[in-house]
Amino acid sequence: MVDTAIKAMGTTRVLLGGALLLSAMLLAAMTTWPQGAASWHLQDPSLHAVVETAGAVSALFVAVLLIAQCHQGMREALMYPVGLGFMAMGILDIFHALAGVASPGFVWLRGLAAFLGGLFPALSGLGWGPRLERLAAHRVVVIATSALGGFFLAHPDALPALDMRGGFVDPLNALNVAAGVLSFATAAYFAARYRRQPNADDLLFAGVYALLGCSAIIFPFSGLWSAPWWLWHALRLFAYGFSIHYMFGSHVSLLKGMKAEIRERTRVEAALRESEQQFRVLVEHAPEAIVLFDVGQNRLVDANTNAERLFGCDREELLRHSPDDFYRPPQPDELPPKESVRVRTEEALTGIPLVFERAIRNAQGKDVLCEVRLVKLPSADKKLVRGSYIDITERKEAQARIEFMAYHDALTGLPNRLLAKDHMELAMSFAERAHAQVALLFLDLDNFKTINDSLGHPVGDALLKAVATRLGESMRAPDTLARLGGDEFLIVLSDVRDAETITGMADAILERLAKPFDIEGQELTTSLSLGIAVYPDDGKDFETLLRKADTAMYHAKEAGKNTYRFHTEQMNVDAIEHLQMRNGLQKALARGELMLYYQPQIDLSTLAVTGVEALIRWNSPEGGPIPPMRFIPIAEDSGLIVPIGDWVLKEACRQAVAWRQAGLPELTVAVNLSAVQFRHGRLEKSVARALNESGLAANRLELELTESILIQDTENALATVRRLKAIGVKLSVDDFGTGYSSLAYLKRFDVDKLKIDQSFIRDMVDDPSDAAIVHAIIQMARSLNLAVIAEGVEDARMLAALREHGCDEAQGYHFAKPMPPEALAAYLSAMAEKPQGPA
Repeated sequence: MVDTAIKAMGTTRVLLGGALLLSAMLLAAMTTWPQGAASWHLQDPSLHAVVETAGAVSALFVAVLLIAQCHQGMREALMYPVGLGFMAMGILDIFHALAGVASPGFVWLRGLAAFLGGLFPALSGLGWGPRLERLAAHRVVVIATSALGGFFLAHPDALPALDMRGGFVDPLNALNVAAGVLSFATAAYFAARYRRQPNADDLLFAGVYALLGCSAIIFPFSGLWSAPWWLWHALRLFAYGFSIHYMFGSHVSLLKGMKAEIRERTRVEAALRESEQQFRVLVEHAPEAIVLFDVGQNRLVDANTNAERLFGCDREELLRHSPDDFYRPPQPDELPPKESVRVRTEEALTGIPLVFERAIRNAQGKDVLCEVRLVKLPSADKKLVRGSYIDITERKEAQARIEFMAYHDALTGLPNRLLAKDHMELAMSFAERAHAQVALLFLDLDNFKTINDSLGHPVGDALLKAVATRLGESMRAPDTLARLGGDEFLIVLSDVRDAETITGMADAILERLAKPFDIEGQELTTSLSLGIAVYPDDGKDFETLLRKADTAMYHAKEAGKNTYRFHTEQMNVDAIEHLQMRNGLQKALARGELMLYYQPQIDLSTLAVTGVEALIRWNSPEGGPIPPMRFIPIAEDSGLIVPIGDWVLKEACRQAVAWRQAGLPELTVAVNLSAVQFRHGRLEKSVARALNESGLAANRLELELTESILIQDTENALATVRRLKAIGVKLSVDDFGTGYSSLAYLKRFDVDKLKIDQSFIRDMVDDPSDAAIVHAIIQMARSLNLAVIAEGVEDARMLAALREHGCDEAQGYHFAKPMPPEALAAYLSAMAEKPQGPA
């Protein structure tokens, strides 16, 4: 079709050029027509009938093709008036040929045909083509021209007679001139269209109407049967012939193109059907629910099987709904969706794919959270959008669980440290704007390990959950309760205006926790130690406040537990010192900074030295001598007391053997044991190793135990004591009278000696109560066959009182202070030179 149009354009250019040139020549010759040509005649009615009939048939053929092609959309509606002009000329020319030369209608019909042939196509320039096509004007033209031609044939007398010997009458000439002007105007219109946008149709009809215009203009200057008369017939036939050639060729090309297009369309439609079937299979087997929206009608037009499952109804029912029918209304605690699905589908029509999340409520009333994807689909006459739905309910629930686990404690469901930190930082931001305070409470259960170890972890976990519940009941709405782990909790008190708010909350918590808990049928009691740090006084960030609240909590523990303490700067100093001392202790053992001093133990009946107590000392290069009361608790808290205790055992045993080898009297060396060493589980191995490596006899080693060691985890303590007794070492109870002082454990543990605490010895001379206690302890020990030693004897009056009560041994400054090994050796030598006996 393209090639035909290109060839036609080339041919019509030649035609147009030739037609315009011929028109100019003929018009120029009208006034100077040669006399010979004008006088030349060829009177042949048969030839004339053939020419007119050929012209009429040609015009009708062109008219039928043009009108049919306009109706079929093969030509633009602009060409419809051109077809009407050819139709009018063709029909009137038939009646023109039938009328005969003798009839007056003979030339009137031809002039009228020329006029109508120029008039109708001129209407194209006025834009009447589509309107005339919609009105089917060709039917009117057929009827009107047929009726007019028939009337002229039936009533020739109704037309004015013409003198055919000379020129035609003025009205007829005017009619032909008007036809020529209209034809030239039409030619100019099509030529102008061609110049704006080259087109074969425009170029063809510009040339054709130029020829028809020339033919109509020549008519007034020609006489019957003259050369000009035959010339305008020839020009008209030439225009018709070329039109037939072009129209027929283009029509054949169009038909061929249509056939090819039909074949291609058939192939494409088959491919589309196959593709549609494949697409349908893909859609049906797609993992997501897929629906097709007709946005213009706001309804669903298609859906796959997964969509039926998701929305809970079959396809027919589903397609009766609009896209918004299945969306779950927002819950009371939710914000409504910003936009409906209809609005979002209209957005998708812009070509930008949309992805968002929406909750739907299916036909069974079940809520499903979906990820929705909207994509515009190409369509000629519809606004189509494909929507795919993926059920993300389980994924969202899993994400929620993961997020909950990331920010909450698994056992109690309380916020964890991370979430507590977030809430604390939010509270601090608010407090800064509101000029308020925020309190951070660090809570630690007292003696929880005892419950956990004795009753088992399930009971311990149940207790923790019960404590969390009870603490939660004490909270205000803006406060946060969190669990750090183990038996530690945090409370963030927001918008605090005064200290009374904090102390009131702390008192309420302690009071509520004091009530017993019913855990798996057992009544358990516990208490809390609380440390309190306040923003912004104690710090301006979470970590600082947490550290200071932790420090304050330990001070609450030291104050007797079941109480609370605010953080002070002295606490911070103590905490730093604690850390420095702990770090220093780790190095002290390796550097040889630790040493043992020894205090003599005196037999009160003979005043002879019977043994020594080994007392540890630390001479720090940075801090100088550090008293045991400062670093021993730190060593116990950090666990360093275990390696330090091992060293003390080895060093004390070694020194006792060294004194004996130096010729000094054989002594019993007493070593204090820590509860941490006892719980560690390898104490008897450490004792055996110290004895074996030193060579000291087991009965020359005395281990001093505190009462708390014997009552905590009694059965394990009893087993350890029995293994120590099996080795042969002696056992004494240190600080007797300050703890539980139970006769039951004295009998069960088979100890050898009681050491009366110096707090009773110090005031026994002046305080009858202390004297009575000392007397009772000594009498009880005698009844149990236990030796008794008193510590802290500082003067002769105390010594006399102890002798009076029957005490066996004593130690204190009255006899000697603790001293290093060399000084003790000298002391023992001096004592050996003195006469023995009662003082």
